[in-house]
Amino acid sequence: MIPVLLILRIRSEGGRTVRLWLPLILLWVLLLPIALPVLIVLCLIALARGGNPLRVPVAGWQILRGLRGLVIDIDEPDSTIYLKIV
Repeated sequence: MIPVLLILRIRSEGGRTVRLWLPLILLWVLLLPIALPVLIVLCLIALARGGNPLRVPVAGWQILRGLRGLVIDIDEPDSTIYLKIV
């Protein structure tokens, strides 16, 4: 299953916290017109190099699925950034 939600929390030095819940389905819809030509070009490159062009979309799908559950937590002395992809 592809990630559908991005949770972003930014806390500044003054104690102010910004929390955002961003639905990623909007991002996937916007990136689809770009992703399809890129996928075709990557398949052609794989074919020209003697590889299997069917592995390109499979690898892309696995990378996209692997983003689910990603957590990035950056803790600096003056601010904190927390990012989670669900």
